[in-house]
Amino acid sequence: MTGDRICHCCGDELSADNLAWDFVQPDDFANLSAKQRAKAITFESRVFIVAEGFGAATRVILPISLDTGHTVTLGVWVAPHDPDTMTRTAREGGAAWVGYRFTGTLLNAVEPWPEVIHTELTAQGFADGELARVVDAENPLLQRVLTEKWPHQAVVGARRA
Repeated sequence: MTGDRICHCCGDELSADNLAWDFVQPDDFANLSAKQRAKAITFESRVFIVAEGFGAATRVILPISLDTGHTVTLGVWVAPHDPDTMTRTAREGGAAWVGYRFTGTLLNAVEPWPEVIHTELTAQGFADGELARVVDAENPLLQRVLTEKWPHQAVVGARRA
């Protein structure tokens, strides 16, 4: 699938072998036509999206450990359960993330585990200027994604499909 592997700095398409990539938008929202998305968006940045009919979402990092010793880092979208999460982090910025934990719903189907979309997770900020990271999940499969080592080919190879 092209268009869903972009560099967070420059917006260029990334190689399927790259170990860090961002989902452009939440999946349900990305499935709308460009005209529908443009009409719905009330705010959009690299880190936040607010859209009529969809609510608010923030990008977080989903780390996936590989059997090669490397870690894939996916920039996925999460709908925070507490609306103050978006307000607080947007208003206070960088340092507000440090140590801050919040729960939300995953808004992207992550290959090779697409069934984790719409599952609940917890994310936490660790450093000023960095995205929060997924640290826990209620869904057993997403929890395994976070805690086990996965075959490089299964995770990175899924990007070629």
